[in-house]
Amino acid sequence: MGKLGQKNEHIDNATNDIMDEIRDYFWHEHNIDLEEYTPNFMGTPDEVLRTADDEIYSIIHNNLKKMI
Repeated sequence: MGKLGQKNEHIDNATNDIMDEIRDYFWHEHNIDLEEYTPNFMGTPDEVLRTADDEIYSIIHNNLKKMI
């Protein structure tokens, strides 16, 4: 695997680790399952299908990619 592949794998792994901690926090502290939590607004069909988990994951993943 080349350096780009390793970089992407590290970003994916870091994002997954961070998301596991965030999911655990919301579940244990607030009884909220981020994978089931959807926004309360009407948007485009793509926006409505995205859960809070999807949004948070995307934010973390994209910011990690910018940093590396």
